[in-house]
Amino acid sequence: YNEGDVFIGSSTVGQGSIYWDQDNKRFDLDGTLRLISGGDLSILSGGSLTVSSGGGISVSSGGDITLTGHDSNPAKLLWDGSSYDVEFFANTAGNAVTLRQTTNTHGSSLYLGDTSYRFNNIDIVSDNSTDIWAYDSSSRFSRLTVDQSGIDLYYYNTAITPTRGFVSLYYSSAWTFGPDSGGYLNLGTDEVDFHYVYCTAVDTTDDINFFDDQDDLADIMAIRPLVDENGSYVTDQYGNPIIDDTSLPRYMLTLSSEDAPASTIETQDGRLITYPNRKKGEPVITADGKFRSTSNQWYGWLLGGIRQLNAKVDTQYDDIIKRLERIENNTVNL
Repeated sequence: YNEGDVFIGSSTVGQGSIYWDQDNKRFDLDGTLRLISGGDLSILSGGSLTVSSGGGISVSSGGDITLTGHDSNPAKLLWDGSSYDVEFFANTAGNAVTLRQTTNTHGSSLYLGDTSYRFNNIDIVSDNSTDIWAYDSSSRFSRLTVDQSGIDLYYYNTAITPTRGFVSLYYSSAWTFGPDSGGYLNLGTDEVDFHYVYCTAVDTTDDINFFDDQDDLADIMAIRPLVDENGSYVTDQYGNPIIDDTSLPRYMLTLSSEDAPASTIETQDGRLITYPNRKKGEPVITADGKFRSTSNQWYGWLLGGIRQLNAKVDTQYDDIIKRLERIENNTVNL
């Protein structure tokens, strides 16, 4: 031992003692340090409590670890990694709690369980709303929001057009699913489509158009395929020729029989854009003057064509019967 070293208790290891090491300026405890009721262990500014490898801090039932929040310099739990550090803290009021990486390098991942050691259930409960972000910058991010009304999915990217997309699923006396005003909602893409899409409804507010006053067959026969500048058919991704939209009758593009200029037909990559739903009495027309077709109009048109074709078949059948009767009569007379 050196000058200045002090023992309280036995100097034999394992017998219990407090030893002041003068050279290292520290107390070594051989045994247990116990703070009785009302006692405190204070670490002054600049000091720290270090637990060596193999040790630990244990808090028994009823005990707490208390961290004091602050807006600019809160007490924190820190995870010190070789490449990235993570911190956990709260503000002064305690109404904002943050778990984050200490640097803006996006190198850490947060896991709640893994494939080997997983939770049975995970509940995230909030009173107002819960947001999940995928955030690159203020110019590119997406957000999933679950609130008391339903679910919203929002996407924003200034590098594409349109720059934003929004889809919601919410409940107000009935479930509603759709985009925001002026938005598009695609089910499948040109490259990957659905094998089947089923939609079952007990009630519908859309009526099928009745086109018996039109010459449906003549209009159908007037439809022609779309050709390019070389006169070759323009086809879809499956190799099937597609319709030249300008050959469609105008009443397929408006709610009345009034003619609409061919330039106002809304198409995309040679395809007529059809919409299965509309409100009664409202013109199927966009803000920029483009006329849209509805699937109900197609149903009515095709039904009208079938009815007209059936009438032609009946007429021709009657004519054939009359011809046969005349032939039979002429044969008998011979």
